[in-house]
Amino acid sequence: MTLREDKETGAVPDPDAARSPSSPRDEGQDAVPFRASKVDTLTSSLGSSVTTTPVRRIGAVALYAFKEAIRQKILYALALFAVATMAFALVLGQLSAGQEEKVLIDVGLSAMRLFGFLIAAFLGVDMAARDRGRHILLALMAKPVRRSEYILGKFLGGGLTLLVGLAFMGVGVEVALAYATGGMRLHHARLLPAVYLIYLELLLMGSLALICATFASATMTAVITVLLFIAGHLSADLLNLARTASSPAMAAIYRCLYYGLPNLENFNVILPVAHGRVVPLSLVGKVSAYAALYMAIVLIAAMNIFERRDLR
Repeated sequence: MTLREDKETGAVPDPDAARSPSSPRDEGQDAVPFRASKVDTLTSSLGSSVTTTPVRRIGAVALYAFKEAIRQKILYALALFAVATMAFALVLGQLSAGQEEKVLIDVGLSAMRLFGFLIAAFLGVDMAARDRGRHILLALMAKPVRRSEYILGKFLGGGLTLLVGLAFMGVGVEVALAYATGGMRLHHARLLPAVYLIYLELLLMGSLALICATFASATMTAVITVLLFIAGHLSADLLNLARTASSPAMAAIYRCLYYGLPNLENFNVILPVAHGRVVPLSLVGKVSAYAALYMAIVLIAAMNIFERRDLR
């Protein structure tokens, strides 16, 4: 009915009929606004719950998390800082007569661990801030993606990001060593076990950052993750404090903290490798089992917390 017809007949036009079916006031009135373009690729790959499997949904979330991570400029800044640190180690090694290889391995692997940890912490903060702020979580939950699948996907995507970052820095250490020793003599036989253990440590820290992001703000996630990293490298001192405690209660507290916190020194073989020692495979196996068990417990706890969290 036109406006002229309305005037002639005296009828009151229906506002719902006049509104276009595609009007944004109709379709998106109760929906939570978010930038759909950010998740279009992910949601299209997920499809429906009937046609997709849990593995495919987890893989889609992991790939999305990886692509989002490598778009962040801060990761490239951290990589450049790592390369600059290795260049500094190269200069420092040349100033130490006969110690070039030792200094390069020590500083290079330490830089890989430090900057890798910063990447792991950033990924946890990114989940706490960006995904919630852009309402991506609500969009994914409607696809449907189970919350446990989202946690696993984010963890695997972060692990892939860390793997690429460590590979980049590892190549830098290898090139610096080849330059310092005057040839292309590869050192990967000694470096690979150390790099692998660093990667396990970063994965563990990534899982801790992820569980923090399920209940804490971005700032609190960053603070807790840094404190856990520091405490994890000092956890051996807690056992010594328990042995010298003045009361049984304090000794029990120290022991609980020792067994509850991750013992990150188990992953630290940088100094032996720098001095030319080979990491035993038995040690690598034990640390791998420890990391797998700890990460499994943390991820299960993260899923349970995330299942109970109100995302609105």
